[in-house]
Amino acid sequence: MSLEALKLALKQDKDTFRRYMVLGAFDGLVVGVSLIVTLGTLSNEELVIHSALSGIIGVSAASFWNTVVAESREKAIELKNLERQMLRALKGTIYEKVNNYSVWISALVHALSPLLGMLIVLAYTLSGSTALATALGLAVISALGLMYEGTIKERLKSTAVMTVAGVLTALLAYLIRPG
Repeated sequence: MSLEALKLALKQDKDTFRRYMVLGAFDGLVVGVSLIVTLGTLSNEELVIHSALSGIIGVSAASFWNTVVAESREKAIELKNLERQMLRALKGTIYEKVNNYSVWISALVHALSPLLGMLIVLAYTLSGSTALATALGLAVISALGLMYEGTIKERLKSTAVMTVAGVLTALLAYLIRPG
């Protein structure tokens, strides 16, 4: 394990890691909200909770493997381009190690961040209130937009888009709910 390569990966790709964190958290929260809104009308609370948790865990697993596939390919292309520029192979160098760390850190961040959606499940479990759990989910979704990099105007735009997406998803889930 190269500590230097790990440090470089964390420094070099922190924006990528933040983006995966926001994307994954958004996915988990939207899944949590939609499942609680859809299934919250059922009388079997255990079914609601397990369905929501299963959905969030599924998103986490998909996020991990999708990121491994996508980032591995992107990093291989980056390394190949760098090799062409340097006119030498970079296999086994710090460049390759940094790229490898970046792939796995990105995947881990993207896999863990949807678990934030469990907050909605927890809020629902503790309160029994679909409205409270949904409101909490939408509030956290709105806050996620502020975590993107950029000017305050760009962040507010991201917040607005993510909030609208969360509200529309909740409305669609409400329309298809049983009963």
